[in-house]
Amino acid sequence: PVFLTEAEELNAALRLKKPSDLQALMGISEKLAALNWERNQDFATPFTADNARPAVFAFNGDVYTGLDAYTLDKAALGVAQNSLRILSGLYGLLKPLDLMQPYRLEMGTSFGINGANTLYTFWKAKLTAHMKKELTADELVLNLASKEYARSKLEPPDGCWPIIQQKKLMFLRISKTVSSKSFPSSQKRQEV
Repeated sequence: PVFLTEAEELNAALRLKKPSDLQALMGISEKLAALNWERNQDFATPFTADNARPAVFAFNGDVYTGLDAYTLDKAALGVAQNSLRILSGLYGLLKPLDLMQPYRLEMGTSFGINGANTLYTFWKAKLTAHMKKELTADELVLNLASKEYARSKLEPPDGCWPIIQQKKLMFLRISKTVSSKSFPSSQKRQEV
């Protein structure tokens, strides 16, 4: 992950929390708090195939169900690796094949660190600067982030098309030259 140093910093702060602190902070059950306390304690770099997994295979939810990553061949995963970005409360921004360890830290969690009173504040400048370096003027950003993650209010680079907001969980880079024939007609009606 591009922001692994920041993830280590956030995890170091989370490690100091007792399970009861995590339960209160995240509004989760005692059982989930205990599980995530263990995850925070076990967090270790470097990430390997033995202690981590690719991000695109680690998450679940509507977007990931629709993506159905386990059915993608190597070529399609390569396209996703170049075009898809996943917002994360712990990792900031992940490419689909970035290795990551399991965690729970939603972007909307009121967790302050290093003078930032929220994760939105902690991540906004970092994510926006990275996006401005990564994107070119001929690209469109389709924001599939949930309302919680969209509150990060990332700003598109100069010359890029505006960020188009949707209610899902990731970013997709699309060249302006992509033909509408690339999308099945049912997807055009629902998503474009």
